[in-house]
Amino acid sequence: MSNKQAVMTKGPGERAETVRRRNYTLMVAGFMVLGAITGAIFTAQGAHIEGLSPLAAIAVAASLMVVMPLGSWYFLRHVDELEIRINLVASAWALNFYALAYPVWYVLWKGHLVREPSHEILFLATVVVMSVIYLWKKARA
Repeated sequence: MSNKQAVMTKGPGERAETVRRRNYTLMVAGFMVLGAITGAIFTAQGAHIEGLSPLAAIAVAASLMVVMPLGSWYFLRHVDELEIRINLVASAWALNFYALAYPVWYVLWKGHLVREPSHEILFLATVVVMSVIYLWKKARA
């Protein structure tokens, strides 16, 4: 076998890694699609202005209560220990951010120094912190 043939031939570990990466990409894409659908429901309902209809609120809440735990379970079953560690570190930083940001904002609001805490801003900021830490840790891995 020549070097060219050896380079082109994948062993069983490389084939398994290719399948694992494809499955991981499909899983993340699926989560993104579900998030986009939820965002589309909010946008279609005009949730950012008038609120959400009761039926849409129930549908979104029910889907979150099913998709988040099942998605997390599926995710943790199909990733390696490095990916789990990176996610746990990012999650811990995000939780620490939220646990600090909300009480500080609340106390400052009670002291009439800032406006009332915004749940949307806190949620989005927490997701941004988690994403930045995740990407930073992933780049260093």
